[in-house]
Amino acid sequence: MTNRTFNDIESFRRQTIFDLLATIERELILYSLVRCGGNQRAAARDLGVTPYTVFRRLRDLGLLGQLAQARAARRAAVLEERGRRRKARLQEFTDEPMETTA
Repeated sequence: MTNRTFNDIESFRRQTIFDLLATIERELILYSLVRCGGNQRAAARDLGVTPYTVFRRLRDLGLLGQLAQARAARRAAVLEERGRRRKARLQEFTDEPMETTA
């Protein structure tokens, strides 16, 4: 059994608390981003911090890449849906008989 000093135990406790706080901070930012539809400015307003603080925290927590991937996936889904709607409208247009004026 190793003999730990008071400083070793305190640094361990601080590390655990800091990890816990980082996890809570991450979850709050993500929750706020979900509530605000991914809008960082609105999430910052929701959290009571500046938009740059949200950006910096996302960067520090390594979440900017995930956010960019989520935006790209969302954008692809929106474009796919628009394509489906456009195709359906064209189909409706081509299925209708043309009226002729005499």
